[in-house]
Amino acid sequence: MNIQDLGSIGELIAALATLTTLVYLAIQVKHAKHQFQEATQQAWSRFTLERSDHVGQIQRGWFSPDGQNKTMMKALLTDETLSREKNFEFHVQMSIFFGEMLGSESLQRRELIDFEFLELRNAAFTSHLSMPRVSEYWKTYGKQFYAHDNVVKVVDSMLDQIEGQQLSKAQTEIDIN
Repeated sequence: MNIQDLGSIGELIAALATLTTLVYLAIQVKHAKHQFQEATQQAWSRFTLERSDHVGQIQRGWFSPDGQNKTMMKALLTDETLSREKNFEFHVQMSIFFGEMLGSESLQRRELIDFEFLELRNAAFTSHLSMPRVSEYWKTYGKQFYAHDNVVKVVDSMLDQIEGQQLSKAQTEIDIN
């Protein structure tokens, strides 16, 4: 073997080492990208849930009998006509309410929150949706505000479920009498 043959072997070894290094780097970049995407999704999920909980705490304070927002108490618990200003306030609160509800659904579809947690949140949302003024708001304004088909399907299915339960309850009461 002469020096030229040894040089050729050296070049072949260097080419294989370069190729191996490039494959290793590609695998590392792919792994780092996956970790980054996963961390981003977890951070977004955590942020959304914390924001949602914070908004929920604010709204609970507003809606409580001792809270600062007697408008929402009046809107949710009575059939009284609201003044123009109070009606506007009600609409703002409803847009926040539906936004939070649909944010939870979106996180669950992306598997960032578990189904049990979503069911717990949906129980709270269902109690509001069963109130006549809230369901009327959705039917009159909400469907137009949230144009995404999946959003409309989620809320409409919850309303259908509530109406079905109310019909079943009314039928049971009629049967008892």
